[in-house]
Amino acid sequence: IHVECNCFTWGDWTHVAAVVDEPTATLTLYINGVAQTPVAAPQSIGPHQGTLFMGRWGPPGRNLAGTVDDVAIYSRALVPEEVALLASAPAPNPM
Repeated sequence: IHVECNCFTWGDWTHVAAVVDEPTATLTLYINGVAQTPVAAPQSIGPHQGTLFMGRWGPPGRNLAGTVDDVAIYSRALVPEEVALLASAPAPNPM
């Protein structure tokens, strides 16, 4: 699934959440608790033994130019209120 947005400000902490709703086959990206336009998610997400990449997409060399911190993967889709609560929490102190 590929989602693009120009919704980040360099140097600012940004909370990003992606929620896949299997019944509707959609993925909703949340930026700082605000839902972006849902996109089709024709493949389900489930356990597998492959590698999970975060901050990398497309051909080799297309990597996130930033830092990823405080990653969490849930066993169910979060509801919008839960995403908003997580996004409103204080940003972690970088080390």
